[in-house]
Amino acid sequence: MSAWIITAKDLRLLVRDRRTIAVLLALPLAFIVIIGLTTGKFMRWTNTSHQLKIAVVDQIDYASIGSSEFMTEPLIADEEGFEGDSEFQAAPEPALPEEDRAYHRRLARNLMVKIINRMQEQQGVRVLSVNNWRKELAGLKGTTYVEGDLEAATDMAASGDVDATVVFCPEFYEKVFRLSPGVFLRPSDDAGLSNWPEAVGVDLLGGAGGPDSSVKAFVVLSLFNELPRVVACNTGGIVGRSASEECDELQAETNGESIRLLPPQDLTGPFDTEDGVYNDIVPSYTVMFVFFLVNIMARSFLHERELGTLRRLRVAPIRPVSLLFGKTVPFFIISLCQTSLLFLVGRVLFGMSWGAEPWLLVPVIVSTSMAATALGLMVATLIKTDAQVSAYATSAVIILAGISGCFMPRKWLPDLMQQISLGTPHAWALIAYDGILNDPTPDMALIGRCCGVLVSFAVVFFALGAMRFESVE
Repeated sequence: MSAWIITAKDLRLLVRDRRTIAVLLALPLAFIVIIGLTTGKFMRWTNTSHQLKIAVVDQIDYASIGSSEFMTEPLIADEEGFEGDSEFQAAPEPALPEEDRAYHRRLARNLMVKIINRMQEQQGVRVLSVNNWRKELAGLKGTTYVEGDLEAATDMAASGDVDATVVFCPEFYEKVFRLSPGVFLRPSDDAGLSNWPEAVGVDLLGGAGGPDSSVKAFVVLSLFNELPRVVACNTGGIVGRSASEECDELQAETNGESIRLLPPQDLTGPFDTEDGVYNDIVPSYTVMFVFFLVNIMARSFLHERELGTLRRLRVAPIRPVSLLFGKTVPFFIISLCQTSLLFLVGRVLFGMSWGAEPWLLVPVIVSTSMAATALGLMVATLIKTDAQVSAYATSAVIILAGISGCFMPRKWLPDLMQQISLGTPHAWALIAYDGILNDPTPDMALIGRCCGVLVSFAVVFFALGAMRFESVE
């Protein structure tokens, strides 16, 4: 009974303490909101300046694919570097059979669609045809563009309505057809990276200064992801002559239904509620500020020691265990409320996911709060002055947060650092949260182990704090 009376009294004092509310609630909320604003996502507002908008123009000359002109090698230069001398022209090649021409036309279109889909699959990238951009911009801004696709695409890129325009030129598939697989191994060749994407008949249009280098690299990477298989199979001979499994798959894919374009990402509406960025950020800052409870507890014990109330409680007819529980339970309750509120804010303001099994958050929240409260008790019995709270307790909390991966995702830490971080309760809490929020099928054994380790930390910290409490004057 005595423990609950002490708990109720201390809980009322904590709720009235504005400094406690500021450190445990307002400060982590401010950090998370700032992160939300800098990433362009806050209260379901999306900053489209952080998105990459690409228009696509299809000018591929499908009719000429496989024709005699298509199959004839281009003019080669004489020793003086001039072209056009008839003796340097390659011998004409016969056109491909109609069945093979149809195959290559389908292959050309499928290749273009897969490149577009590859770009579209990246988070924050919106790829549309010029006609669709024309309709969308007319609805959003009332902007109208000329009918010609290439002219309209050029104007869109120049005005900044789109970040870049990717033009698949008439000779796109012809250039792909003539590529050697060695191009992808020797970037210094004439058709190497320095000349891409123009080397394969893809023009990239941008504003007055041309397309951004990062946009060009993004487009080149998308091409490099899709072209090698087509080039390798084409250089193996005419259709069907390659026995490799990949070429067989490519042939079956091309002979089947045409590949469909992926639906474009909606960059103007509410952002994706499954945004993994906040599934890392919110738990990280929540765990870091949960352990700021150490400072609050240390100052609370120090204040009561200076006032003499702690000494009077110790001489009262109250068992030491009841006294310790009465002094620590209020902070445990505050920690539970703090964590629950921050996860609720993450859900409401940032649309973060609570994972496939949200109920699993409860044992992790409870065990993390137990570890933080017990650590606070241990530190409170070691600290003797307010200067020590500022110098040692605060530094320890920040160092532990840095080591464990609260400042950045744990998966970004070097392997050695990840192993070292397991010596902190923070790391085990982050591992559990990551498994719950980011894994579609949470590993119950892993989460149970994390909770067990956190409870073990709590028991050890509480035992050390209880031993020290006996010697505190």
